[in-house]
Amino acid sequence: MTKISESRTTILQNKGYQPRYIGIVTSFLLMFSVFLLVPAKNVLAEAGIWVDVSDQFQVKTSRPYTSRRSRNAFIIVEVRNTSEVPMNAPLRLVLENIRPSSVSVLSADGERSGEPYVDLTSYMREVLLPGASSTRFRIVLSAKRLRSFSFTPVIEQHRELLVRNYMH
Repeated sequence: MTKISESRTTILQNKGYQPRYIGIVTSFLLMFSVFLLVPAKNVLAEAGIWVDVSDQFQVKTSRPYTSRRSRNAFIIVEVRNTSEVPMNAPLRLVLENIRPSSVSVLSADGERSGEPYVDLTSYMREVLLPGASSTRFRIVLSAKRLRSFSFTPVIEQHRELLVRNYMH
């Protein structure tokens, strides 16, 4: 046995491992050590970006509705694919330039650069075919007696990228 194998065997025996498993564990440790020392080349990593595809959609919104039981208002939204190609999920609706600025979106799924967005995936399934519309959905707003509400709708699609990473 080599000096490394002998020291690992001694450590394993001191920890109470049975002698028949020492060879297996030692082999594994040696292979793992070699794996860490070998430089990786041509490693592919997945990354993605959000791309503005607003020009391929029409966004219909209702006027703001209020509830007598709640201090919130809401709008009904429907997104239609106006392009000639199917649009795959994930898609999101970003609400930019919200007016009045005192209104916040309570039903947002997240924020992009301080602007709230709603994930459209659950309203469209996996693919939104040309000419097809999402199911209608509500966006809840933090305002009572909201008479007017406006925003700039931006539809973004997540696109996967393969990044080649050369490590030496």
